Amino acid sequence: MPSEAKRALIRIGANYGRLAVSLVLGLTLVRLLLGALGNEGWGLIALLGSTIGLSAFLRDVVRRSMIRELSAAYHGGDPLAFRRTYNAALLLATGIALLTLALFGLLLILLPLFQIPEALLPAARWFVAAKGVELFFLIALGPSVNMYVVTERMVEYNVWLIAERASAVTAAAWIVLGPGVESIAAGIVLYGVLSAGLVILTLLAASARITIADRRLVPAPLLADREAFGPLLHIGGWYAAVLIAMNMHLRLGGVIMNLAFGLFGNVIFGLAMTLASYMRMIATGMTTGLDAVTGRLSTSHGDQAVRQIAHHATRLHGLATFPAAVVLLVLAEPLLQLWVGGRVEDPATALPMTATLVRVLAIGIAV
Repeated sequence: MPSEAKRALIRIGANYGRLAVSLVLGLTLVRLLLGALGNEGWGLIALLGSTIGLSAFLRDVVRRSMIRELSAAYHGGDPLAFRRTYNAALLLATGIALLTLALFGLLLILLPLFQIPEALLPAARWFVAAKGVELFFLIALGPSVNMYVVTERMVEYNVWLIAERASAVTAAAWIVLGPGVESIAAGIVLYGVLSAGLVILTLLAASARITIADRRLVPAPLLADREAFGPLLHIGGWYAAVLIAMNMHLRLGGVIMNLAFGLFGNVIFGLAMTLASYMRMIATGMTTGLDAVTGRLSTSHGDQAVRQIAHHATRLHGLATFPAAVVLLVLAEPLLQLWVGGRVEDPATALPMTATLVRVLAIGIAV
């Protein structure tokens, strides 16, 4: 059995490898979209990303809340009990995925309320519809993808996350390097449909890969245990409360910026959110997968091991986060100039305002 220190080094190393690649992909994605679609196209995608994020909140709850219970059942030593919990998680995730589709239908109805040019409104509807289907698969397949974390296969898990992230960059690169698009609206539709399709294919491949590796993960809805739904819903409620406190104000920020300043507000807010969020990524590299670790250790070593992990994880977060916050506070505008100075329209106006938002967000995200 590998030591806990070796397990942690593998987990953290894999996380930071993925985050480094994601950083490059994310920065590249924004430059590609700005170059291909301009301020208006990028602003619309940033706006829709915020509004879709309100629905994607359910995806985050599913992805995070189920790992603890799945891990405890997986390491509990009773294969049948694990299958009951796993299939209960699948049924619950499918129900939430269907609820998400209904929320996307509501979003399609509400789109005219936002400050979106009339010529881009049909493209916005296609984009939202494509992302709704993508989010359905993200949620419905969440329990099977979570099993990479539960079984602490962090290298494979991070490779699949990179592939998922690369789907958006591949779609944007096709718009830039492919046969071309006739208009901004056509580019938005192509980007939405192509990126969603690639993400769905990636998710299906990831789910199939781990199901083939462990036949216990073959869906068997009749095995779902009613008693397993209770803990899943209970911890899901707590995760929902935490995620609302940590993220919902940022999701709503994009909507507020649109209603107050139109798509220009979404341009600067989208850039600021993207840059400031990389500071959070530095910290999450320390903790992604810890929920599975605590599930395993609480089963075998009790609550004291979990308290020790929380203590050390908090110290590591501070070590990673505070220097990054200082860098963003001091160098926000030069970093923006280096990143998108040659792509964003009217940089003399947009970049100073974006830098101010970066500094404001940096303080909150650091906390």
